[in-house]
Amino acid sequence: MEDIEQAADRLITAADTMQLLISDIENNNKFSEVTSILNETLTKVRNLIDQLQRYRNSWSGVFNENAYSSPTESTGQGPGRPRYFIEEEQIQLLRELHFPWKKIADLLGVHVSESTLRRGRSIYGMTGDEEPSWTQISDK
Repeated sequence: MEDIEQAADRLITAADTMQLLISDIENNNKFSEVTSILNETLTKVRNLIDQLQRYRNSWSGVFNENAYSSPTESTGQGPGRPRYFIEEEQIQLLRELHFPWKKIADLLGVHVSESTLRRGRSIYGMTGDEEPSWTQISDK
């Protein structure tokens, strides 16, 4: 998502630069053909910016609805940090979106480590065996 935001920002800068160039040369008859080409290009760049922003907004809606920082559950049984409660559906959703385990741990919260995620997966019986690997593909 960060790459999309950077690309959109760069395109906005490029569009602003093209607009300045167009306004500088639009009244000069020598550059009428260049002005026409720049206007067409500017229109395409702005369309691309709009598409990137729509794409970014559609994906941010998915993550706002489905992703969250994992809540903690306090056992009240002495010292130590409370355990994070990670729901099975949340792990499955993020894995279906093809996120690696490290990224899923990052998305679930600042203090969720891969070992915490691994413990949650073992509680739900998610061994990772359900995912095909190269060694499981038959020759047929």
